[in-house]
Amino acid sequence: MATYVGWLASAAAAVMFTAPIAHADDSALDAKVKDSLIYIQIEWDGWVNVPAKYMDNNQSTWSQEMKTFFTCSGAVVDPAGFIVTAGHCVDPANPSIKAGVYRTLFTSGMFGQPSDADVSKMVDTAVNEEWPIEGKNMGTPIQRNVQVIQPEGVNDRQITQWTTVQVTDFQPMNNGDNALLKVSGLKPLKALPVASVSPPVGASVTAIGFPGSVSDTIADPNRLPQPSFKTGTVSGTQVDAQGVQVTEISAPMSAGMSGGPTIDERGQIVGLNDESPGEGETQPFNFITDAAQLHAFLAKNNVQVVSLSAPAHGRSGVLWYIVGGAVLVLAAAGTLIFMILRRRRHQSVVVGRQTDVSSRMAQPQGAGIGGSPGMAQPGSDGSAPLGATPIEGGHNFCPSCGAPHRPEDHFCPECGKPTT
Repeated sequence: MATYVGWLASAAAAVMFTAPIAHADDSALDAKVKDSLIYIQIEWDGWVNVPAKYMDNNQSTWSQEMKTFFTCSGAVVDPAGFIVTAGHCVDPANPSIKAGVYRTLFTSGMFGQPSDADVSKMVDTAVNEEWPIEGKNMGTPIQRNVQVIQPEGVNDRQITQWTTVQVTDFQPMNNGDNALLKVSGLKPLKALPVASVSPPVGASVTAIGFPGSVSDTIADPNRLPQPSFKTGTVSGTQVDAQGVQVTEISAPMSAGMSGGPTIDERGQIVGLNDESPGEGETQPFNFITDAAQLHAFLAKNNVQVVSLSAPAHGRSGVLWYIVGGAVLVLAAAGTLIFMILRRRRHQSVVVGRQTDVSSRMAQPQGAGIGGSPGMAQPGSDGSAPLGATPIEGGHNFCPSCGAPHRPEDHFCPECGKPTT
């Protein structure tokens, strides 16, 4: 979230404290938030009833057990072990979850070896015709197993292996899209505070989660992913087709980040990563759940939300330090230029500047969801939930620049150098 900016270290040495303070405060807030982040994996087990017209014997047939795995993001909101995530991540009725089961069916060999394009068409057919999916026993819903783990590198990490959690409650996507999980048998976890009102337009926010599109290219699939921090601002509040209020933000998000927290500058949750406007939108344009509705949802379930501690300086608390420092730097730079111009009468001077650019890369796990890799099935209004994302293999990084690439790529799509 914080970007390090190098300063010219000649006459400006007296004000060099300004940038490091901002960086330290931002890093401290990031680390504090990371301690409460949760990586979520959902296993869905179902048996699909294939209609008679698609079977050689002209009889409807139940498939073998079809397993599919998805990933989402979440955050601890109560030290007692309560975790929030998106409702569509754990909703058995979510069309995207069903599409994932259908995709497993059509790639299982029961229908031969169809091409990727044919599989997508077959999935669309099954979704449109609503092929029944049931649990192990006739008439039961698809089976769901939700497990969580904390990313590596957090302070006092307790959830060090995949741990099954209880789905305490959830709201469908058309009714708030919040979910509450409960992990038991642990010491108190570090929780994030939850705002009771939506942030104002123009407020700075950061969407956090584990984007599945990056996870596909992890070089070592045995390593846990690290969260991705995406900054932006609040663009406004909107009401969707079902009358549910959501908050529009400019921070970029992608599948797999669903359910992760979007925080304000003080580190409190102002909504959960929820949905994107669908295909065709090229600008950062996404939605998070409404803070007031999330707060009420937690209160209904007797969650003891932690209070916001003393305001962290974060990204705005050091503003005056930076402004004051900038003024002093400009004054110092003016003095330096004046001195250089005077000295040019006697000797030539070469002034150089070295720029140090560092970037944060997330390494989440996951792939596509629904009808096409990396996306969820669109809703009726064209929007798409960011989505739990199916886990697939093939994780690779460019040996030159570290950018992710597909296993079949011979040249890095980022730097153009050979991948082997």
